[in-house]
Amino acid sequence: MKKKLRNSLNTQMLRVTLIPLTLMAIIIISVGISGLYQLMSNETEDELIRDAKMAQYVLDEVYAGEYWAEDADGDGEIEMYKGNQRINGEYTMIDDLANLLEIDISLFYNDIRLITTLKDSEGNRATGTSASVIVKKDVLNGGESRFYNNVLVYDKKAMPFILLFAPKMEISRE
Repeated sequence: MKKKLRNSLNTQMLRVTLIPLTLMAIIIISVGISGLYQLMSNETEDELIRDAKMAQYVLDEVYAGEYWAEDADGDGEIEMYKGNQRINGEYTMIDDLANLLEIDISLFYNDIRLITTLKDSEGNRATGTSASVIVKKDVLNGGESRFYNNVLVYDKKAMPFILLFAPKMEISRE
């Protein structure tokens, strides 16, 4: 009888100590994972901001002038220019820049993607596609850069995509 009582007391003491320790371990692990995720997210955002600034710098150095767009020949296709140089349809430099920075690059006119390194499974570029609704609302209407880690990009959920959308607003040509 004494042995059964003692085991029962030991079992109860074990439960009283293990349950709080297990809960505390779960809380510590959850907080640690959350902190690590936030740290990685912040680092990724900083890196994307640097890459976006570098891409913009290179484009500004290679092509002089302001961005502007028009449908010059009336075919419904908008041509994008930087200065006097038409830049949509010319992918060598943008592809090289994207490969160097290990990112995908898209240039939009309003909410339409005119230049991009994004391609579908058949290798077709995602030109002519629209920005997602949330990006239109936050970036185009809000006028501020936004960082996203879960957004629809070219009909694909952006889990592998971590995105920075930055508005570039310049006076268009008259």
